[in-house]
Amino acid sequence: MVKIFILIALLLLWTMVHGETPCPEYFTYIVDSKTHDIFGQFKISPQPESTEFRLKVLLNASSLPTELANGIDLELAQSVSKSVQAVQQGRPLLYHIYFPRVENMPLLLMSNYQISISGIWFNNLQYCQGFEGSNRNVRFIELGHIVHQPHTQNNLHRKYTRYRAVNPSTDLLNHSKHSKPTIATTSDEIAKNISYPVLSNSSQEHNTNSNNNNNDECGITSYYNESTNSLISNGEETLPGQWPWVAGLFIDRNVYAFRCIGSILTDAHILTAALCLKLTNTNNDTIDHNILEVVLGQFEIHLPNHSMTTVKRKVASYKIHPDFAHTATRDSDLAILTLRSRVEFSPFIKPICLWSGSTNFENVVGRTGYIVGWSLDDWTLTKLRTLRLPIVSQETCLRNDQNFIAYTSERTFCAGLLSEIGPCFGDTGSGLVVFDNSTGRYHLRGVLSYFVRGNTSSSCDVRKYVVYVDVAKYLSWIQQQISIT
Repeated sequence: MVKIFILIALLLLWTMVHGETPCPEYFTYIVDSKTHDIFGQFKISPQPESTEFRLKVLLNASSLPTELANGIDLELAQSVSKSVQAVQQGRPLLYHIYFPRVENMPLLLMSNYQISISGIWFNNLQYCQGFEGSNRNVRFIELGHIVHQPHTQNNLHRKYTRYRAVNPSTDLLNHSKHSKPTIATTSDEIAKNISYPVLSNSSQEHNTNSNNNNNDECGITSYYNESTNSLISNGEETLPGQWPWVAGLFIDRNVYAFRCIGSILTDAHILTAALCLKLTNTNNDTIDHNILEVVLGQFEIHLPNHSMTTVKRKVASYKIHPDFAHTATRDSDLAILTLRSRVEFSPFIKPICLWSGSTNFENVVGRTGYIVGWSLDDWTLTKLRTLRLPIVSQETCLRNDQNFIAYTSERTFCAGLLSEIGPCFGDTGSGLVVFDNSTGRYHLRGVLSYFVRGNTSSSCDVRKYVVYVDVAKYLSWIQQQISIT
């Protein structure tokens, strides 16, 4: 009991030193009666008919080390089902924000770290504007929690995602500093409040001129899903931002048509299959880059213009690997597109990490790769889906189909389930990524190049393996291309 009183006294002292609690209508500090830790609580009252709940919080955290920033979490105070029931019954949603402990002391009470609320948004409406930072080395952290719309008749069964981003984009910071702390009520005001952050470990402004793929943002999904990698069901619909390096390649001519999938390498470069840029399979003629458009941050293939997360870029040029021969093996079936203007990274748009460490293929045989696409043997699908595929040896691949001899080389490999679902038309160019448990990042190992057609011209034989270009064998060429512009 004495400890609790001491903590409460310290909390009051902290509040006196740093000023009043920001946004008192929606936010307050609480002392846990069991652990004596201090955490924050947000109380938001959405409309009962709301089908999706999106809370976004901007924190002002001066001189906060990255490892401590990564320890700040935003969660629902209750389970998703109980929270949905509360809204339906007219009660407010409760969220808790948890802070790490430093040397057995709550982070909030450490004098050299300052944390305050700079803004609260719910369903893209700004509910509150908090304190502005006067420290030039201030670190901003954006936390987000999304309870998605139900996919079944059971309204209580929802998926949710969380994300954390350090140093949000300047648009969000400027909006937080200069806008009035009111709730937006018009569509124009709502649009002004929509902004997505740039991930960085530095408190300095984001450098959009860097082509270095090995940065702090690559290969990290912004969302902390309730499912772990091992629980991803094959063919499962993904969540927005779950695979932020996936890009869609479209042809914008007489008809706006989807072409292929690519992987984001930098803020100006996309990697895809060279075949995606060929006019036909019978000659070497290529598609004019002026009619190509890349869509990033896209979740639903048929709604590229209706997503707040989507960014479009025209293609300035592209480079096909010089060893690629379209009539023979799929060796070197790679192309890198250069965008006309750079994109700003966000929780929905990030690069994939290039392969690091040993490039020996034998080291990845038997490991699980993840492939994401809009087709996956079913053109009726509109949302991205994920497959977990085992990588197999060259011998196993060739035994599966003798025709693979003509399409494989020492710089390709095979992967697949040989079950009822697999990559198909529309998935060409998609990157096969492997998760590194030691770093918590995904690394690009393959680019989808060849699959066996099924009994009809529009079907694929999912009983056969799929051929991927081994990206690890082309790292020097890739680095050369992304360093040119």
